[in-house]
Amino acid sequence: MSLSNKLTLDKLDVKGKRVIMRVDFNVPRKNNKITNNQRIKAAVPSTKFCLDIGAKSVVLMSHLGRPDGVPMPDKYSLQPVAVELKSLLGKDVLFLKD
Repeated sequence: MSLSNKLTLDKLDVKGKRVIMRVDFNVPRKNNKITNNQRIKAAVPSTKFCLDIGAKSVVLMSHLGRPDGVPMPDKYSLQPVAVELKSLLGKDVLFLKD
């Protein structure tokens, strides 16, 4: 499939709709602190765009690390990412666990 056939956000009517985006928030961290937020920053323009044009909400889905099917909520929680995203967006972020 050619990239010219792909829809872009500016061609979608998201006003009043819930938008779901798969994002890559698999960020490096040390002692549960994010050491590089570049991947989070990369999702901000698309998220803001949808909110600014009237999306009802934007749901971001991601993963962190490679738990290999074994629940490890302390080690692989996206909670620190939600805190960073709130800071970058300047808006409240509702975090939902698995």
